[in-house]
Amino acid sequence: MRVEVYYNLHKSCWSVRALNGPDKGRIVSHESQVTLANCKMAVQPAGNAKVRREGRKQIHAFIRGDWIDDRWDTGMWEQITYNPYKNTSFVKVGSGEEVSKAAVCVFTDVRTVWGYGVV
Repeated sequence: MRVEVYYNLHKSCWSVRALNGPDKGRIVSHESQVTLANCKMAVQPAGNAKVRREGRKQIHAFIRGDWIDDRWDTGMWEQITYNPYKNTSFVKVGSGEEVSKAAVCVFTDVRTVWGYGVV
């Protein structure tokens, strides 16, 4: 299933929204861990600008991909983050290099995203 994932600040978990099928556009699950394949990072520029202008968080950044059940060891992966007050895109932790795609992303229960095959 093609989905988009974002961190839900109110529930302290990952929200999974369907991008196709009968539940398209709806939240289909709240998870402590999620794994996606064929990932693309998306930041809505107007949403980013509004967060910076108002200083209030809102949903405007997602990672989209194919939801898979596999569990991956993230030992050699790259950590990915997004901070609307510092960046306009997802970036690699440490280098700050912009990230637009990844072969696989693992969203962990400690509010961290790890990417494999990051571009």
